[in-house]
Amino acid sequence: MAAMLIVPVIMMPIYTKLANRYTKTTPMHFGLVIWIIALFFSLFLKEGQNSIFIYIIAAASGIGSASAVFVPWTILADVSDVDELISGKRREGLYSGMATLLRKIAQATAIFIVGTYLEHIGYVPNSIQTPSTIFKIKIMFAIFPIILLIIALIYSYKYCLTQERHNIIINEIERRKSKSNKLPPEETIVVCEKVTGQSFKNLSDIN
Repeated sequence: MAAMLIVPVIMMPIYTKLANRYTKTTPMHFGLVIWIIALFFSLFLKEGQNSIFIYIIAAASGIGSASAVFVPWTILADVSDVDELISGKRREGLYSGMATLLRKIAQATAIFIVGTYLEHIGYVPNSIQTPSTIFKIKIMFAIFPIILLIIALIYSYKYCLTQERHNIIINEIERRKSKSNKLPPEETIVVCEKVTGQSFKNLSDIN
């Protein structure tokens, strides 16, 4: 448990450097793969397992969980900039509040699902579990998370807001705030439409 708590703290400055050097989703591309591998090897854990192997899996899981925490909060401000270009309003508080609310809902839902699942498979607290129950526990705590992490990894590659594109978005927001009548470069129009998914002429004016 200590490894899963200490390793994320160590990884945060490393992920910061990766995000600054490459893209803000790069830490997730790296971390989630490590996490998936760790969960896969956790399927082979058994009673009396060498503690070093357990620590390695726990540390690797910490590397992955750190990226899952780091990236969403890192891109939150950038997403707010895109929303400002679309709506003409600054709504960081709304996005931050919704992110926190959804996280709490997800945590509560996960606890409910795990509790219900353990009861359904015949888990008996403070007793030796049957091989069938142990196998089903591994499915819940390894196979299901692996599937979800693969989905998250796929969608992370669809995130198209690079640092260069974000700079273009910021410049366009400033141009609109200044009420400039000068038309933006073609590249700006293409990037704005790519990132927002809307026609450039339909983007809101910014006060």
